[in-house]
Amino acid sequence: MEMEDKWFIFFEDDWLYFHRSWTGFCVYQARTEKEGEEFKFAEVWATRDPEQYTNTDLDYDLDVFLFLVYGYLLGKSPPLPRGKGGGSSDHAVEMWGLFGRHLTDGEE
Repeated sequence: MEMEDKWFIFFEDDWLYFHRSWTGFCVYQARTEKEGEEFKFAEVWATRDPEQYTNTDLDYDLDVFLFLVYGYLLGKSPPLPRGKGGGSSDHAVEMWGLFGRHLTDGEE
C-alpha cells in the first residue's frame, strides 16, 4: 500500500468494510445478502463519529460509496461523486483526497 492508496476494503462475515488507509477509520460498512448467484446490499452504514469523519450528507455518502463499489471492487468507470461545493479545482482536490491514484488508474 502506498500513500496514494486512500482506502482499505475487505469482506468478513457478510460485511464489506471500507476503511481510510491512512487513519484506519472505518467510514462505510455494507451488509450483503446472497440471492441466487448474486449479492445485494441489505444495509449500508456511514460513520457519524465527528472525530473520524465530518460529513453528514447522506446523498454524498451514497455517491462516494457507489464510486468505491463500482470503481474499486467491480473495475467499472463510474462518474465521480459531486463535490461538497467550491469550484472545479476544489472538486479536483477533494476527489484526489478521497480516491488518490485510483482516479488515474494507478498511473503515476
